[in-house]
Amino acid sequence: MDAVGPVMTGAARWPASTGVAPADERSFREILQQSLERVERLQAEADGTIDKLRLGEATEVEALMAIQRARMAVDAMTEIRNRIVAAFTEIQQMRV
Repeated sequence: MDAVGPVMTGAARWPASTGVAPADERSFREILQQSLERVERLQAEADGTIDKLRLGEATEVEALMAIQRARMAVDAMTEIRNRIVAAFTEIQQMRV
C-alpha cells in the first residue's frame, strides 16, 4: 500500500508543479489505518460496556448502543474492504 498516492480531503486541488502540499492531505493508507483503529476502539468500548453491565455499572441500553456502534463500524469497514477488492479485481482485468 505504500505505492498508493495521497488523497485530498479538501475541496481545493493543488497543482503538482508547485511542490507544496496542503495541510489536510493524507495518504489512503493513513486514512484506512485510522479507520481500522477507530473500529478496534469501538469494539473495545463495547466489550468494556458489557463488562460494566455485568458489574451493574452500565444499563442494558448503554450496552446495546455500544454494541450497535461497533457492529455498524465493522459493517462499514467490511463494505469498504469489499469495494477495494472489487476495484483491485477490476484493475487486474483491464487490458493494457
